[in-house]
Amino acid sequence: MWIEQRSQQHRVSDRTRQASGPKKSFAPFRTREQAQAFIQLARASTLSGAIAFVRDPQPAHVHV
Repeated sequence: MWIEQRSQQHRVSDRTRQASGPKKSFAPFRTREQAQAFIQLARASTLSGAIAFVRDPQPAHVHV
């Protein structure tokens, strides 16, 4: 994973491992610090898990 700066956007890019489709994907962030935190989260878990957390950081409510 790496960070690319596009104007005022910081993109965390990653090469896809799929034979078909795009060769890389990215997740956009406003600051470099947010992008770096995303990379740390993705390395600690999985890329798909980190993307899911960024899209909805609130944990699911569990009813007991």
